[in-house]
Amino acid sequence: DGQYDINLILIKESSICKTIVKTDIKGVSVDYNAKTSLIADDNGVTTTINYIPKPEKTVLEFNIPFEQSKSTYEQKDIKPFIDALNESKFIIDSINIIAFTSFEGDETLNFNLQKKRSESIVKVIEQMQNKDIPYAIEQNDGWDLFVKDIPSEYKYLTEESKTNAKNALRNSKIKSELEPILEKHRFANVKLFATYDISTNKNEQDFITNKFNRCLKNGDLAMAFAIHKFMIKRVEEGKYSRYQVQNLEIPENAKMLPFLTNKYYMLSFFGLSDEDKQKIANLEKLDNKNVICEFNALCCNINNLEISDAGQIATRQSKIDKFYNNAVGRANINKVDALNIAFQYKILDFINSNENPDEALMETTYEKIKSIALSNINDWKKAYEVASSFIEYGDYEFARSVMDPYISDDNVSEDFIFTYLNLYSIDETTYTSKKFDLACKLAAQKNRTRFCSEIKTYSYLIRENVEAKNIICNECK
Repeated sequence: DGQYDINLILIKESSICKTIVKTDIKGVSVDYNAKTSLIADDNGVTTTINYIPKPEKTVLEFNIPFEQSKSTYEQKDIKPFIDALNESKFIIDSINIIAFTSFEGDETLNFNLQKKRSESIVKVIEQMQNKDIPYAIEQNDGWDLFVKDIPSEYKYLTEESKTNAKNALRNSKIKSELEPILEKHRFANVKLFATYDISTNKNEQDFITNKFNRCLKNGDLAMAFAIHKFMIKRVEEGKYSRYQVQNLEIPENAKMLPFLTNKYYMLSFFGLSDEDKQKIANLEKLDNKNVICEFNALCCNINNLEISDAGQIATRQSKIDKFYNNAVGRANINKVDALNIAFQYKILDFINSNENPDEALMETTYEKIKSIALSNINDWKKAYEVASSFIEYGDYEFARSVMDPYISDDNVSEDFIFTYLNLYSIDETTYTSKKFDLACKLAAQKNRTRFCSEIKTYSYLIRENVEAKNIICNECK
C-alpha cells in the first residue's frame, strides 16, 4: 500500500532481456509550450486607437417603485436594482434622486414622505459603498406624468386646473379606474454618478468585457477592435479568464468575422471544445477568401484528424504547405511549423497502426519533423518550445538532444532545468550519464526544495549514478 519501487528483470535463456524502470515524464511549463495554435486577426478592422483601460466616469440610472406605507429601505430592497444594471464594479461619486408622487394626494404630506424615502435610499447605497456620498433630492408632484398618461376619456381632467383634477379624483369610481396609472407615478428616479473601478484584475476584466459589448452594439467597430487587441494581449499574458472571453457578445455574420476569429483565438488558450472547433470551421464559410479563417479551420481539422487512408496525406500536406508561401503563413511561420509537425505525427500514428508499416515513409516523416523543428531553434526558449512538442508526442530522446546545447546557458529558466532533469531520469542510459550529474547539480542550485521533492518521484535506481547519489545525499538529508 505504501510507496515502493519495483525493478523487474526478465531473464530468458540466461540472458537479461529488459530492465524496466519507473518512468515519470511530466508536462512542461505552459510558458514555452508550442502547441498548435490559432492565428489572431490583427488587421481585420481599421483602427488607430491604442486602447489602454483607465477609470471612466458614467451615469447609471434606474427607478425604484414606492410601495404604499413603506418609507424605509434595506439593502435587499435596493441591491436588485443595482445588480440589474449588469455593470462592472463602480465607485459612486454622487447621487441624484427625483422623487415622484401621484399628484392627487396632499402635497405637503407627499413631499415629506418622498424626502424620507429618498434619504433612506441614499443611506442604503452609502452602506453598500461603505462611505458617505454627496446627494441631491428633487421632488416632483407627478402632474406632468398624469397629463402624459391619462386615457382619452379622462383627458378633460388635464384641461382644468390641477386643483379641480384633484377634486375630481375624490370620486371613488374615477379614482379606482385611474389608480393603475397613478400607481406608476410613485417612484424614485435614481441617478448614480460613478467611476468604474479597474483597480483589480477581476474588475478590469469585467469593465473591458462590458465596454467591448457596448461599443460593438453601438456600431463603434474601431474602438471595439482596439479593445479586442488589448484583450488578446491580456489573454496571451495569462491575465484574463475564459469566462470573460465567453461573455463577448458578437453576432455571427461576415461583418463580425475579425471579432469572431479573435474570440476563438483567445478561447484556444483555455482549450477548445468540439463545438468550438466546429464553429471555427464554420467561420471559413462566412468568407472563403479569408486566409486566417482557412488556417484556423485547418488547425482544428488536423487536431481531430485520424488518418485512415494514405490518400488523405497528400491533400492535407498540400493545404499546409500553401501557408509557407502566403503572407499570413510567413508572418506566423512558427505556427505553420507547429501545425506541420502535428500533422507529421498523425502520419506516424497512421503508419504504426498498419500491420505492415511503411518503413520508408516513416523515416521520411520523422526526418521531416526534425528538420522543421531544428531549423527554428536559436535560443533556449525556442529549444524548450520544440522539446515540449516532442515530449508531448513521447519522443524523449529527441527532446533531450534539442535541450542539450542550452542546459549550461546561465539564462535558462528553472522549469527548463527541471524538465531536463526529468528527461534524463528515465532509463539506465540516461541516469548513468554525466548529463544527469549536471542536471542534478543545476537543479539543486536553482531550487533545492523543488529538487529534493522531484527526486522522490524518480526510481531509486538513479542512485546507481554515484555522482548524482552524492548530490542527492548532500542536498536532501
